[in-house]
Amino acid sequence: MSKEYKNVISIPVHEKPEVIIDLLCNIKKYTKNTAVVLHVSKGFNWNSLYLNKEKFIRSIEEMEDVYINPEHLDTKWAGIIQTHISNFKYMDSNIDFENFVLMASNQLLISYDMDKWIGNNIIGVRNWQKLDVWDWVFKSKALNDKCFQNILKEINTENIFLCVPEGSFYNRKIFEKIVEIVDTYYVFDIEEETYPREEVYIPTIALSMVEEEKVRKGIFTEWIDGSLISGKLSKIIESGQISVKPVTRDLYTDNRIYLRQVYNGGYFDMVKKYFPDIIWIEQSN
Repeated sequence: MSKEYKNVISIPVHEKPEVIIDLLCNIKKYTKNTAVVLHVSKGFNWNSLYLNKEKFIRSIEEMEDVYINPEHLDTKWAGIIQTHISNFKYMDSNIDFENFVLMASNQLLISYDMDKWIGNNIIGVRNWQKLDVWDWVFKSKALNDKCFQNILKEINTENIFLCVPEGSFYNRKIFEKIVEIVDTYYVFDIEEETYPREEVYIPTIALSMVEEEKVRKGIFTEWIDGSLISGKLSKIIESGQISVKPVTRDLYTDNRIYLRQVYNGGYFDMVKKYFPDIIWIEQSN
């Protein structure tokens, strides 16, 4: 691992190896000088109609700039923060990079402009959603989280920010400090109230350290609620977004087929290189 990268994209995965191959090819189409690190859940569901574990691992090993974190944590809903932290520690100790980018396994890129989106900014998060004015379903759990209260004391702030992680980015040094603080005050294997801590821990710590002019105000992901995107992509691109989510974790859903086969020339041939059994699906006009 002697290479240097502009960006490292962190993705937790827990099922559908064939969909992960599709996602990785999508990322490789739209990015340059970028590495991807996968956290493969300890309970990963290898029951796939298309790829078994051995073929999947072999395909990943053939891909340049894709790394599998050797730590395999138990993951579940509201248990994502530790996977990104584990991925960061693994990459931080092995390669050189500038930015740490968070993505999800049901997300796909639609633009070549990740570097442009990041620009000279140190972080990219939604910094306008303060928890005291936001009607978040987990608000009471966050406010009563003793670990989080200790974090707030450590960073000397009463400002709590809310931001989904998928589509956010952080300068390496900033995320290194986030990891240090979270590791100090939160123990992952102690049973606590369950809620998506990553949506408040990460942005709150990050925004306490960065001057406003160094913040890209927003995330690069457009939420599509499962709707068809073929007629919407131009408007999504015009709005500045460079990815969409959620894209169903199924190899042959309409949105995934459209992005793989049609949009911007697709990336079907790339997927076929690593997954020869993939089928071309004829699209109706």
